[in-house]
Amino acid sequence: MIYALFNRLSVVIVGIFLFFSASVAAIKPVDDSLISDPFEGVNRVVWDFNYALDQSIYVPATKAYLHLPEGSREAINNFILNFDEPSSAVNHLLMLDIESSMGSVMRFVVNTTFGIGGLIDVAGRSGLKRNRAEFQSVLAMVGVNHGPYLMVPFYGPRTTRKLVGGIVDGLYFPFSEFTYFEYLLHWGTDALYKRAILLDQRSFN
Repeated sequence: MIYALFNRLSVVIVGIFLFFSASVAAIKPVDDSLISDPFEGVNRVVWDFNYALDQSIYVPATKAYLHLPEGSREAINNFILNFDEPSSAVNHLLMLDIESSMGSVMRFVVNTTFGIGGLIDVAGRSGLKRNRAEFQSVLAMVGVNHGPYLMVPFYGPRTTRKLVGGIVDGLYFPFSEFTYFEYLLHWGTDALYKRAILLDQRSFN
């Protein structure tokens, strides 16, 4: 009940945020060329924390993850990315891109049905490529600037717009149905895949 109430309150807050953002956009065009860093001191402290966390936990976990066969890692990544398709469909629709919205819907239906819950990218093999759309792109379209640069604990660097967009994306189905543990599991698995890409595999033993 508390989680459902939080969801409704978040939607109301985001709606108000969008209303005022659109009003500002009508007066001043969005400028994505500069990202301010008014919280540099705090950001540096959080960066040090994230770096220590990365070296002590993320890197060892990633090396263990890399012991999995590449095909298994790709299947897990396909499964994780399949959860993003519904939010992409809505975000494309908000940006009035009907074709891309329908493409995301089709990808979710096809991969969930015929791709064993998304483990196999059947839609991609059929020529329907993934086209991710985040809510931060919707915010940019209505004139919201990047906002201050933030170093977020555990998550890493974010702009205010990206942070707000990520929160809204997390309110879409199926994330809205996740338990807290399921959300952490999804986030952690996605983070492992992305960290593995950055890890120098030539030094991996």
